[in-house]
Amino acid sequence: MRLVNITLGSPYHNPYVTRPFDTPVPGQEAPDEHPLTGVIRMITATSLFQKKFPGMLFTGSAYSYLRQFAPNVGAAVIRNGLASLIGFGRNSFAYPDMPADLMKSGKADPSRVCIACSGCTRLIRRLRPGGCVIRDREIYGNELKKLIADEKKQA
Repeated sequence: MRLVNITLGSPYHNPYVTRPFDTPVPGQEAPDEHPLTGVIRMITATSLFQKKFPGMLFTGSAYSYLRQFAPNVGAAVIRNGLASLIGFGRNSFAYPDMPADLMKSGKADPSRVCIACSGCTRLIRRLRPGGCVIRDREIYGNELKKLIADEKKQA
């Protein structure tokens, strides 16, 4: 095995550990820690593995919370040997063109990044098509509206 994605916790029981957010999924408590604590935890955990096994490739997680600053933090993490790759899960829903924009202009567009609203998580947890409810409202915003309506019917 040459490539390992580091994750911690469970997205169903303690999502803030790997997916720091600003808005919890309805019915979920907001954690007692600041979201940046989760980001730091993931960077630290990934770095432990990367340093112990330098011949392997380790992908860091939890960067989407950092929005347009994530590429800068990710670059520093890689430059300092704390990870081999940086993963952008939720941000890939919101801003799939970010890698191209980074290559073209050297920066991410703040108006296109993930805002950590938990909308995509809410859809995925209910086995709905996952995507950004903010940036792709016509598709995933409508899907979230259907989910909310279905939840009201079931209540």
